[in-house]
Formats: sequence, structure tokens, C-alpha cells
Amino acid sequence: MIAKKNQHYRRALQLFIEIPYLETAEERAQHAITLLRDHRAVQDYWRLIDEFKETGKEITSAEQTLEEEVNDLTLIELAKESKNLPPNISKTKAKLKDLPDGKKRSKALVKLQLFEKRLELVKIRIKQLSDEQQVDR
Repeated sequence: MIAKKNQHYRRALQLFIEIPYLETAEERAQHAITLLRDHRAVQDYWRLIDEFKETGKEITSAEQTLEEEVNDLTLIELAKESKNLPPNISKTKAKLKDLPDGKKRSKALVKLQLFEKRLELVKIRIKQLSDEQQVDR
């Protein structure tokens, strides 16, 4: 777990150094997105490390459990999720604007990240299922 955290951190640091020297804005944007994802991964791993220190139990990453949950959903459930998640994301973003820095804000940020990641996984899974159905025809 620590090795993965360090790997993401090193890559984010390297991207931070390289981004200003990239030639096109598109390349800079793509590398910046990767940089942000690496920062989120580092935050997730720190959370997992802190929880491990407190409880002594190894906890699977939130992304792994989300992916497993989404893969177990039926197409109907996926459709419901894809309609329910955007309003939840909007509400959480609105709530974030009013929250001062602190524990509540950090919890809301984690919740927002989980909603966004879940929506991304739902969209990917729906596309996978629709592609599989087209192949079967």
C-alpha cells in the first residue's frame, strides 16, 4: 500500500515538473488530469494508512470496492445509478461551498470524490454491457 502511494506521489511530482515544458495545451491538460488523479490516489492511500494505524486492520481501497459494487449491478440498476448520481454530485458541491475548512469539509470532499468515481465507473460499465450486447447480435 505504501509502495503504491509512493509510486503515485513520484509520478505526480514528475508530472508537476514536466507539464510547463510540454508543447501543446492538450498534452498539458492530459498530464494535468493524470497529476490530479495521482494526488487523489495519494490522499486515498493516506486515508487507508491512517485507518490501518487506528484499527490495525488492512482496508481495501475505496476504488476497488466501488468497482466490485458497480460490476455486480444489473443494467436497470446501472441506469438508476446514472440518473441518481449527478444530482447527488451537484448537492454535495453546493454543500462544499458553505462548509468551512475542517473535518466536515474533508468528509464532504471524500463523498464527492466517491460519487464522481462511482458515476465514472457506472458509465464505463453501461458502455461495456452495451458493447457486449452488440457483439452478441
